Amino acid sequence: GRGGTWFTYYQQPVVDEVSPTACTELSPTTITLRGSGFRAFHSLVCRFGDFIVPGRLLSALRIQCTSPPLRPGRVTVEVSVNGGIDFTSSGSVLDVYTRFTVLSKSPEEGPMG
Repeated sequence: GRGGTWFTYYQQPVVDEVSPTACTELSPTTITLRGSGFRAFHSLVCRFGDFIVPGRLLSALRIQCTSPPLRPGRVTVEVSVNGGIDFTSSGSVLDVYTRFTVLSKSPEEGPMG
């Protein structure tokens, strides 16, 4: 046969929903993305703002990713099925909240002095 270039065409994936819609800063969280056009590509990745992490295909309608340690704020969450060359542009967001920490607690009862 003749040599040539082969192209693979696929339905562009779409992210419709991110669940949960919020996480705590610096705490990796399992995020489920619901949408369509997800396929079992070896190069499935998720992007949280500027961070790219591996994705795991659950079905043609669901992907799971573990969020990287993020700073407080709002980040967009998108998916790529070709290793990060092309990403969805769904505009789905994840709100990242500050982790509240109790620094000290005074006793309500007890000996004085």
